[in-house]
Amino acid sequence: MPDLALDLAWGGAGLRAGQASRTAIAIVDVLSFSTAVDVAVSRGARVLPYRYRDSTAAGFAAAQGALLAGPREGPAGLSLSPPSLAALEAGSTVVLPSPNGSTLSTLVGDTPTFAACLRNATAVAAALQTLAGAPKKGRILVVAAGEHWADGSLRPALEDLLGAGALLARLKGTLSADAMAAVAAYKALRESLQAALAGCPSGRELIGRGFDEDVAWAAAEDSSAAVPLLQDGAYSDSRGGGGRDPQAGAMQEAPLRLRDGGARDDADCGRIVGAAAATSAYAPRVPHAARLLGDRRPLAQEDRQRIVAEQGTRSVGFVEFRASAQEAGGHIKYLFVDPAAQGRGVGSALLEAAERRLGMPITLTVLSVNDHGLRWYMARGYRIAGGQLEADWEGGPAIWLTLKKG
Repeated sequence: MPDLALDLAWGGAGLRAGQASRTAIAIVDVLSFSTAVDVAVSRGARVLPYRYRDSTAAGFAAAQGALLAGPREGPAGLSLSPPSLAALEAGSTVVLPSPNGSTLSTLVGDTPTFAACLRNATAVAAALQTLAGAPKKGRILVVAAGEHWADGSLRPALEDLLGAGALLARLKGTLSADAMAAVAAYKALRESLQAALAGCPSGRELIGRGFDEDVAWAAAEDSSAAVPLLQDGAYSDSRGGGGRDPQAGAMQEAPLRLRDGGARDDADCGRIVGAAAATSAYAPRVPHAARLLGDRRPLAQEDRQRIVAEQGTRSVGFVEFRASAQEAGGHIKYLFVDPAAQGRGVGSALLEAAERRLGMPITLTVLSVNDHGLRWYMARGYRIAGGQLEADWEGGPAIWLTLKKG
């Protein structure tokens, strides 16, 4: 086993100071360049990093025959917002300007370089371990991008410290003191990554601008198996083929259709629950999600109604609910969307269909650790109306929060 040296550096100056004699480099810009790259390459696309978010970017994209990602607040289209890249077609190329992760990517020279984030930490760590295992003494430099203060100086960013720590914690080798500190920070906050990202300055800024979904996507630890490798000036998935689901393109082209469902849909609904549980940020803390993933128990009951969302021939989400016996309104028991179809309005369509069917008031329950789910429902008019503590769950108690609308 080679004596693999693992080190951490910050920003461009840290990259330049530490890249000599490095076997490989990993760039970590969790909010949001590295996360955006992961989403894009997992769809089979290529990402061209570009330093400047100015008029020259359009010329560069045109010269490369590539799409250009614009500002988040611009017209609907591609941007650094990871959900905006979820509909990229396999084989497409996008220029992704960024003052942090993208700029760092232009400084690495010929050293093998990966874009790492919380979503792909395990996959990238495995690739790095394999690559660095060849030399007698490999050296890996993990570069946390950080942000910038108004005067242009580097501002260390918690989200990048955690992303770097997640990657370093999965590597076998000798950690430098800085790398050890990153691992310690990651381990201390691993059980509350989404809350940590939402509470750090970068996360608060994104949420304040209406991009809370960006934070949720970035916090989805190990939800991706993509390995973004920089080759010939472009990131692509080094696994080959982008790891893309061959049905994903067809799903994106097909219109969304809602229909009444029943027991015949139990297998499809179980698959959706399992996939959603496996990729959620909170699943490792909720054994119930793992049990649903394992046994695919039928979800339908006689007193519930079910609406299923389909694209093409594939079920991509469902909602189950029960009408009140005494008055208008009712209770929503389940609402799940296939991860491959998330970010395209499927959940909103299902929720609105259930609301039209039930009328108001409506109640539902959400786990207190499901930060993204809570914000998603509250943005649609639901408010916390109570809670119930269940103390018999593995790993500690869980709180089910009751939300109500109307």
